Amino acid sequence: MKPGPMRYEKILARKIPPVADRLGLPHITWRLIRHWGSTQMIGNLVDPKVVQQRLGHSRPDIVMRHYAHVLDERADGAADLIRARLGYVIPAEFTLNPVQV
Repeated sequence: MKPGPMRYEKILARKIPPVADRLGLPHITWRLIRHWGSTQMIGNLVDPKVVQQRLGHSRPDIVMRHYAHVLDERADGAADLIRARLGYVIPAEFTLNPVQV
């Protein structure tokens, strides 16, 4: 039989678990790898249309709905940056982590 392209199941079964074991990682699934990659792309500001195409989704809003938590974290960072630049300190009673400027 002539060798052909590797099937996903074979890659998952033969290649990923040994590497994950050496790194001390838990059980790795394709879904976990896909979610991690998508999160990395969105977190690094890759255009949602590009992420949508890479994942095979029909529309970019699907990507944004599933990975919006990454953008929420970036929004918090942006708010912190603006607050720091303006010298505004949120009173301690309104936050769990008071900002010192």
